Amino acid sequence: MKLMLNCEETGRLLSQGMDRHLQFWEKTGLRIHLMMCRKCTQFRNYILKLKELTRQGVDILILMD
Repeated sequence: MKLMLNCEETGRLLSQGMDRHLQFWEKTGLRIHLMMCRKCTQFRNYILKLKELTRQGVDILILMD
């Protein structure tokens, strides 16, 4: 696993991280990329918020209107 991820790889790992535990090198690569990339950080915050809302049982479709 390389440490310098591009945005596509970062997005893929962020999504996969919702379903499985990431390996140490995957987490390290994500941290490095997120320190430098504002858009990927925003995407991470967005998916974390969606995860939290679904845990609370909020109907996301209503929020999207």
